[in-house]
Amino acid sequence: MIKHVFRFAIIAYLVFLGAFVIVGLRTIRGFPPEALHYVEWYAQIPMDRAEAITNRLGIASLIVSVISAIALLFYYRPARIGFFIAVLISEFCDLFIKNPLLTTGTLSVLDSMASFFSGAIIALAYFSPIKDHFSRKRPSQ
Repeated sequence: MIKHVFRFAIIAYLVFLGAFVIVGLRTIRGFPPEALHYVEWYAQIPMDRAEAITNRLGIASLIVSVISAIALLFYYRPARIGFFIAVLISEFCDLFIKNPLLTTGTLSVLDSMASFFSGAIIALAYFSPIKDHFSRKRPSQ
């Protein structure tokens, strides 16, 4: 039963994260022109080194989290720590975003749900019987 919950959490994470990206890209056109002009103006200002590092690190950690989540479906041992570190870095980078952020209620819900399921995946992978599936010796089934 716990294996099904674990796999559900992984698939839900991937679905909510994918929906966040898709809805986010489609929503950009729906913002008021004033807000879009401000963001365009802000985008022309060169990033300082800390912003550039945070930006690239955040994007890379999201990519690693997706790859690791897929690998977790197959109980690939390095994926567990990879997912944990990627989520940790992603959340850490969110704390240091200085640029303006346009969002909607829908995007906030999708982001929150993806964060919720990432936490559930980490908790299940480390603190439930699922952790035995990541050991060097496979448990007897």
